[in-house]
Amino acid sequence: MDNIVKSISDIENHAKKIIEDANNECETLRSDYEAKRNEAIKLLEKEADAQIEEAKAKELQIANEKIAEIDKKAKNTISALKDDYANNKDEYSKQVFEKVIEY
Repeated sequence: MDNIVKSISDIENHAKKIIEDANNECETLRSDYEAKRNEAIKLLEKEADAQIEEAKAKELQIANEKIAEIDKKAKNTISALKDDYANNKDEYSKQVFEKVIEY
C-alpha cells in the first residue's frame, strides 16, 4: 500500500513539475511575443511617421508651386495693366474728362 501511495505521490509531483514547466514556458513565450509585438508597433509607427513626413513634403512642394504660379500670373497681370495704362493714359484721361463734363 505504501508503494501505491508513493507511486501516486511521485506521479502527482511529476504532474506538478510538468504543469510548472508548461507555465514557465508559457510565460517565456508571452514575454517574447510582447517584446516582438512592441518592436513591430515601433517599426510601424516609424514607417507611418516617415510616410506622413513624405506626404507633407509633397503637399508643401505642390502648394509652393501653385503659389509661384499664382504669383507669376499676378505679376504678369500687373505688368500688362501698367503697359496698358502707359500706352492709353491719354485716352483714359480724355474719357474721364468727358464723363466729368457730362455731369
